[in-house]
Amino acid sequence: MGFTKREKKVFVTILSDATLRIPTTETDPDAVKRTFKTSAGVEMTKYELVEDEYTGFIKEIRFNETDFGTMLNVVFEKEEGINDEISISMSASGNFGTDLMKKLSNVDFSKEITFAPFSFTSNDTGKEIRGISLKQIGHPENKVPNYFYDVANKVGINGMPVPAGDTKVYTKDDWKIYFMQVKKFLMDHVVENVIPILNEVVSKRVLAPVVEPATEEPTPDSVGEEPAGSGPLGSAMGLEVEGGYIPEDLRDGSVPLEEAPDGGVVTKTIPF
Repeated sequence: MGFTKREKKVFVTILSDATLRIPTTETDPDAVKRTFKTSAGVEMTKYELVEDEYTGFIKEIRFNETDFGTMLNVVFEKEEGINDEISISMSASGNFGTDLMKKLSNVDFSKEITFAPFSFTSNDTGKEIRGISLKQIGHPENKVPNYFYDVANKVGINGMPVPAGDTKVYTKDDWKIYFMQVKKFLMDHVVENVIPILNEVVSKRVLAPVVEPATEEPTPDSVGEEPAGSGPLGSAMGLEVEGGYIPEDLRDGSVPLEEAPDGGVVTKTIPF
């Protein structure tokens, strides 16, 4: 009998430059300082570790409604050498979230996967292209493809909603309605078709046990030293709210650039 130990998580966010940002402290020698302004115009400073990708076994996928919109959270199994679970959070309405949801049905959750955000400018259109590259053995070039897009015929498949009517005369509101339909379709698909498969795989998964660092009574020589396992990934925590980690600079209620049905990007910011 007694308290159930709460599982700790490190909440990782994705910036528009496609970097993974892990909260840490100013004293961390690997910390990168970032200064920004919130939607209220308040200047803030954060210290973060900056990474390009993360590899592991996906443990959980969930959606959470917050005051800042719907968040998509991908939680990875605890790995050896890391004391806390890694949870990567993103807006379900933004480029990173929608691109990820389009690929999840092609993921083999029994295998490790590399999660790598990307952002670049198209040489053909000059538009910003953003999304999530999922790398996994078993796919052509080890890249997980879009489940809802036929590259050869350049058409949506597997029930992906398509814009109704002539898109050349679409207004901002028309595109907003369409993208809301796409978001709902993808979220429903993930809840009904992806999460049950993931949960089944996780229930049968057998991983090597994670050895927790041994704790010893401090000695005169070790007093004041940093204990084992208390590095940035072991101790740094982001702002945990209902729905996961939401950085101050992403709390402006806006949706990043949205992906057009032809695989391009509509360069408009659409408010929630």
